[in-house]
Amino acid sequence: MKNIMKNSSVILIVIASLFIMSCKKKDNTTTPAIQNGALWLHIHTDIDTNEVDSGMIAMDAYHRHFQLNIGQYYISNIILNKSDGTTFPCSGVYLLKNIATEPYYVDSVPAGNYTSISFTIGLDAATNARNPTSFLASSVLYTQNPSMWFGNTSFGYMFMNVQGVADTMAADTTFVINPAHVNYPFTFQLGADTAARTINMPAQPFTVVAGTVQYVHIIGDYSKLFQGINFSQFALTNGIVTPWTNNSLCYQINNNIPNMFRYEY
Repeated sequence: MKNIMKNSSVILIVIASLFIMSCKKKDNTTTPAIQNGALWLHIHTDIDTNEVDSGMIAMDAYHRHFQLNIGQYYISNIILNKSDGTTFPCSGVYLLKNIATEPYYVDSVPAGNYTSISFTIGLDAATNARNPTSFLASSVLYTQNPSMWFGNTSFGYMFMNVQGVADTMAADTTFVINPAHVNYPFTFQLGADTAARTINMPAQPFTVVAGTVQYVHIIGDYSKLFQGINFSQFALTNGIVTPWTNNSLCYQINNNIPNMFRYEY
């Protein structure tokens, strides 16, 4: 009887030891799950300090008067810069900004502190070479109305499509908007692989909290898109320039794209 109890004690000690070893092994190999939050961009459409809707006439800082009827552009290659010096790329995310819509869901991103954001106006070369019908109908890369595609894979997508009417009177320096003078139609459709422009926003810290929504508020200012452009030049183009590689005015406007964006403070 004593031997049986002794043997039983040994068995119990062995089982207990295995249990402790098993618990320790489990604790050593368990990694806490990364907590994420939802990142959105909230993008305003402005002409100088005037937030505008489609069809609204506004004046910019140079007293130029114009109206946007269509203002669309693709955003891709969104990268978040962390406070520890690393980055979080929002892979495979494509947004199509229009005048009417302001909030855009970006991605589920790790909770933490971030210092700034960068993105590209335009698309990567591989995506730009595809036909819109090769994408799901729910994708912003699918066929759009108004069209955001030049009609063939040689030119690809319109990275930016801006249409409206402007006052092209060279001597117009009045503060008073005369709707009768804001009557010259313009269309600028900017595209081709070399037209993509990277936007590196300045430092403005924000924090993503797990399980919550974080907005980054940005302004897209079309007066900056036309910075240095005399509206009387629009008359030289007959209002139609497509694709942008065929016209020096489009080069100038395309190179102004990085100037368009600032944070909403």
